[in-house]
Amino acid sequence: MKKKNLSLMRISGIILLLIFTIALLNSCTSSYLTTWKNPQYSGSAFNKIVVVGLMKELRMRKSLEYDFVKMLKDRGVNAIASLDFLSPDTKQTRDEIEGELAKYGVDGILMFELLGVDKEKRYVPTTYYYDYYYGWWGVQSGGYYTSTTDVKYQISLYANSDDKLVWTGQSDTYNPANMADLVNSLGPKIIASLKKEGLIK
Repeated sequence: MKKKNLSLMRISGIILLLIFTIALLNSCTSSYLTTWKNPQYSGSAFNKIVVVGLMKELRMRKSLEYDFVKMLKDRGVNAIASLDFLSPDTKQTRDEIEGELAKYGVDGILMFELLGVDKEKRYVPTTYYYDYYYGWWGVQSGGYYTSTTDVKYQISLYANSDDKLVWTGQSDTYNPANMADLVNSLGPKIIASLKKEGLIK
């Protein structure tokens, strides 16, 4: 009897560990990116890229632009945040913006546009498992809920020389805790794609 009780406790512990692991995995941040490059673009890699966050909330924009610029610089890419020279409080004309881009030597414009946020709550039902003492229906682990948040972005790279679209990507980032978390998950995938296409060095 003691051996069977110990076996039951051991199995129960394993089941609880599995439930905890599944819940933990569901809460981890992961990103997916699909990309397209303009086949008509035959230019060389961009020398300096400005990162632009197209969002109203200034705190999120700051985090996105500065965190991604740092990631680019850490990988040897010359980059600047648009907030360094474009005031969020002042509406500037096209000529004024072009003048600032020329002043800072920007030849590539990388824009981030939020497409939407999808939230899903899913119930994982009760799991039954076999125990020699109680039989199939005697032991069960309780069901639980998992929540998934999918943040979707459109990322577009334009050539400053003629304003033509060079590269674009659509991303899905699941369960980011904040903007920095999203950039840390999605950023390396964007950079890898741009390097693969020869758009950054």
